Amino acid sequence: MKINIIKFLIYNAIVICFFSCNEKYTDGYYSNGKLKIRTYYNDKEEDSVISFDVNEKVKWIKKIYNKDSLYLWDYTNGSKDKEGIMYKNSAYGKWKFYKDDVLSVVREYFWIDGQSYFNQEWHFDKAGDTVKDKGNYFKLISNNPLKTNTNEEIRFFFERPTSKYYENEMIVFYDIEFLNKSGEVQTDSGEILGVNNEVIYEVSFEDEGIFKMKGYVLEKYRFINDSTSEKISRTRKLYFDELIHVLN
Repeated sequence: MKINIIKFLIYNAIVICFFSCNEKYTDGYYSNGKLKIRTYYNDKEEDSVISFDVNEKVKWIKKIYNKDSLYLWDYTNGSKDKEGIMYKNSAYGKWKFYKDDVLSVVREYFWIDGQSYFNQEWHFDKAGDTVKDKGNYFKLISNNPLKTNTNEEIRFFFERPTSKYYENEMIVFYDIEFLNKSGEVQTDSGEILGVNNEVIYEVSFEDEGIFKMKGYVLEKYRFINDSTSEKISRTRKLYFDELIHVLN
């Protein structure tokens, strides 16, 4: 009974948080008269939708941002399965996946060449700690803001390569743009070969401004085909898009 109360409170918290300001709504019903779907409106535009199964448990909730994007919560038998942003009917950003209402996996999706790209993945145990032998992810470490007239480091570290058990190398391909407070723009691009799954990018600024760094980490790994003894090469890209402020 305690679990059901908690789920009820969580559901109502979501409803209050997202829908309380929207007094206008319409309902749809199953043939047995039970509530099937409730649609909230912001003026004349759809704002939020809640869908129910035949047992009146929540199936999904969506918060509509615009015609291209929304935030979606998915449920099975009243328990949350996953949540995240949908952009043009595809996953975007970091999605959370649950098992028995406990966070199990986080997957990150980038929008690349007009479609959703599965970028990184983290797994968690029941205590909420990262499972080190699962997933595929890197960490980008830097000060934010950076200081002017100081040698600063932006560090890329591959914490969980795909190629954990194979010969591998890491290359960071980057495009940078620095916009100072006077409106002047400086750009550069390049690549850096990593050592021991780490890349360090060093930078120094004379002026305050905004530093944008985007690109991808290219993971290259090689392994031997057991049946043919052929050496096979594979690659995988993990994208990043970082905005860092530069201050005195």
